[in-house]
Amino acid sequence: MILILIVQVIDNFTRLRSLFKLDECISDIGFDIHNYFNKNLKAEAKIERHESVQAIRNFSDASTITLRLFRQPGIDSIVSMIAVPAILFFIDFKIFVLEIAYIFIYMIIDYYTTQKYVKFRDIQNTKIETYYAKLQDSVDVDLEQKTFTRHFTRLSNWNFVEWFLLQNTAVFFYTLIFAYSVVAVLSGYKQISDVVLIMGYITSTQTFLNSFSEIKDSLSDMNVALEHLAKNKNISTLDLDDLV
Repeated sequence: MILILIVQVIDNFTRLRSLFKLDECISDIGFDIHNYFNKNLKAEAKIERHESVQAIRNFSDASTITLRLFRQPGIDSIVSMIAVPAILFFIDFKIFVLEIAYIFIYMIIDYYTTQKYVKFRDIQNTKIETYYAKLQDSVDVDLEQKTFTRHFTRLSNWNFVEWFLLQNTAVFFYTLIFAYSVVAVLSGYKQISDVVLIMGYITSTQTFLNSFSEIKDSLSDMNVALEHLAKNKNISTLDLDDLV
């Protein structure tokens, strides 16, 4: 018990220390992005400069959010995506096949819904730049606010559709695997303890797939923000050729 206590204390120290040090590094990366793109920023008018600065902020914010998702729970999810199917392969091959189908279909839905999400995010970023550029010089931002809100509502509605489809995919496969497991118990093929173990792994599958989707959306935000920087004529440190 003393050894367990020592191991737990050491684990807490190293894990928490690494997480918070990573937070410091991610914060520094955010400032590095600001400094890099602001270094050669040239704009003829205030409104153009404000829009350019907001475009830089959008990319910096998307980058730091993505890095924090990779920090936690991104790495854990990547490990689970490999480990859980491998474990199920040895427990029950039929459930392993259902697990692979679950992951495959989930990712297909996630891929196609993300394509439309990117379009809405692209428009939303433009409205963010316009709104905050106007806000820095004037309080008369009613038109910009209404436009911002309208496009944000479209983005929010699509987020609902995307996650509704993904979560119902998870529910379908969870129910299917649970039904198969119950039949296996009733036929004497499995024990109740096996069902508890299997459903625990299936629940963790949904957790890491959700994390995967969040990271994918966040990476899409980064990509959209980076394209805005490349298209901005006032930012000379990056252009569209750099993205090819």
